Amino acid sequence: MPMNTSASRWDGTIKNLNTASKEQLRQAAHIGEDSLDEFLKKRREKGGFTGWQQVKDDVPSFDDATIQRLKEAGFEFGRTDMLAAA
Repeated sequence: MPMNTSASRWDGTIKNLNTASKEQLRQAAHIGEDSLDEFLKKRREKGGFTGWQQVKDDVPSFDDATIQRLKEAGFEFGRTDMLAAA
């Protein structure tokens, strides 16, 4: 069964996972409130993430499906020194 990606389909814009707002992440990947809070807390503690495996290791609620939706929405890893306060 095909996944409905209408809300998360990549629009050609590269999005930085290390600076994305809570709302950008929620809209792009349909991530729940608790998972988002956990992700944002870890992102602040670490000063940003460097790769998908690190996200999976540090944010257990981000399963393979969530990470795939983020990738499909165009999220990548940018410079961690530009981390926005979230």
